[in-house]
Amino acid sequence: MKLELQDMTMGELTEEAHRAGIAFVAHMSVQELIEAIEQQQETNALLPARERGDLTAG
Repeated sequence: MKLELQDMTMGELTEEAHRAGIAFVAHMSVQELIEAIEQQQETNALLPARERGDLTAG
């Protein structure tokens, strides 16, 4: 089961951010990081896989 972002540690948030495509997170607070992840996930959901850099897709 995937943890909710609010329940994650800073390390888990960093990993989730990297999976979403956010490379640099050291300057972000926990709340900024959560907001950035949510926004990036929404953006990723709207982009075709090739534009996200997912070369394994279609």
